[in-house]
Amino acid sequence: MQPKVSVVVPVYNTKKYLSECLQSITSQTYKNLEIIVVDDGSTDGSDKICDYFSSKDRRIKVIHKKNEGVVVARKTGYEMATGEYLATVDSDDWIEPTMYQDMVEEILKENVDFVSVGYCREYADGIKKTSTQTKKYIILDNSHSQDILKETITGTRSCLVFMQWSKLVKADIQKKVFSAIPNYLQTGDDDLNFIYLLYYSTSALQIEKPYYHYRMHGESLSNELTGSAFRNYLPLLYETDIAIMNLYPCIEHSLLDLWDVKRCVSLLNRSKQNKAWLINMYKFPYPKKLIKKSVVIYGAGNVGQGFISDLSLYENIKIVKWVDKNYKRYSFEYRTVEPVESIYTLSFDYLIIAVLNKNTASEIIHELEQRGITLDKILWEKPIVMGESI
Repeated sequence: MQPKVSVVVPVYNTKKYLSECLQSITSQTYKNLEIIVVDDGSTDGSDKICDYFSSKDRRIKVIHKKNEGVVVARKTGYEMATGEYLATVDSDDWIEPTMYQDMVEEILKENVDFVSVGYCREYADGIKKTSTQTKKYIILDNSHSQDILKETITGTRSCLVFMQWSKLVKADIQKKVFSAIPNYLQTGDDDLNFIYLLYYSTSALQIEKPYYHYRMHGESLSNELTGSAFRNYLPLLYETDIAIMNLYPCIEHSLLDLWDVKRCVSLLNRSKQNKAWLINMYKFPYPKKLIKKSVVIYGAGNVGQGFISDLSLYENIKIVKWVDKNYKRYSFEYRTVEPVESIYTLSFDYLIIAVLNKNTASEIIHELEQRGITLDKILWEKPIVMGESI
């Protein structure tokens, strides 16, 4: 007998996208689904779409409730779920037809607490940006979970996608995890969910294929920069910091401060009202050294993105190439990330290694020397982090 999967869909005023979302779930090749749609007081007619789909598919259960926010809506669905495994889909997104079939097969085969898949950002203008990871079995003892959190905070490596909708989780674990998230939060429950999920799980599997389609549009809360948006965001920073300090006391408080700043910056950078400017977390400390020089940036993570954005402001610095070992992972509208191999026949003055960790930089320098790039052309300096004293 195939295990039952309960899929929770919180809905609030997503009439424009809701039918595509629900259709993608009901059309799954995996049929033993319980689909719990929680209408969180919609006023745009989304409630009628929920009821229509429920009348056509007996697997769909609809809950109509007053508007209390996404945390309460999702929690309501999780509490009602009767499946052995839990998943969630945001009501403006959609999923690939074999997503749950493949996730169930992997979670049973590997006997892990949850599986996590890649995703594709879908923009209104048709641009797609895919985020995938190498298939990997992950042991989640306290030490490994702490390392993953540090990587998430610093942006040094993305071992797991942190969003809830990317995961299929054992129901008893997911219910325990989400019960720890306070109802008053209006945004950002993915962050807290990820922290507690790492703590309560013992193993996970990352699947590389991008099954989930994450719609990027200006109608979501995260794209609106208002006073209320910031007010709603501040409790999240507090709750995540407290959770990490309680569960992982060995993580330095300075890292939490860095994460708080990064997330506030991310909120600003996602704002549709602020596309003309972006706040950079990281800056190269000696840009004057690069004036009238041709430069390669090595690294496309948070540090590399900061360097690119900052150095592009200098008319007399010529950035000839941006490279990364995992170049396929990155897709930006403003510049292409290319493979490292593309620089070995390229003429340039300096190659800047855009990473935070000195040991990582040393490893990269060693690899570059072996490929014939001389030390006098390679630069690594500790990045300036916004908010740090220099």
